[in-house]
Amino acid sequence: MSYLVQALTQRIDSVTQLDVLLLVASAARGWSAPEVASELRIGPDWAGQHLDMLARRGLLAHDQAGYALTRHPQLAPAVEELGRLYRTHPVAIITAIYKSEKRLEDFADAFRLRKNGNGHSSASSAAEPKEFGHG
Repeated sequence: MSYLVQALTQRIDSVTQLDVLLLVASAARGWSAPEVASELRIGPDWAGQHLDMLARRGLLAHDQAGYALTRHPQLAPAVEELGRLYRTHPVAIITAIYKSEKRLEDFADAFRLRKNGNGHSSASSAAEPKEFGHG
């Protein structure tokens, strides 16, 4: 697996996000949340959340035409390679998505306790999304 594919899997939180990314990358046009939802048979709000997250991470761009793969010289070939690997070695790609260091950090952050205004402890998460090509 190339470095760029590994970088991609660290910016993808779930198989659904991977499916969204691969779908959007499959056609050189803009995609709306309802279109993605219809293709993947998921709810439009759920599709929209995944599209927004992938855009915040720098993998998708959003304009009036919809969501499309970000124009980056290395991104399209890396997504194409990721899709090919996902079709031929799905377990390896799924494992890479769920087993990255970021997942462990997010899991640990979910249990970090913080005092709220009334003196009681509450769980919080401080994980910030990473953009493609930026650490």
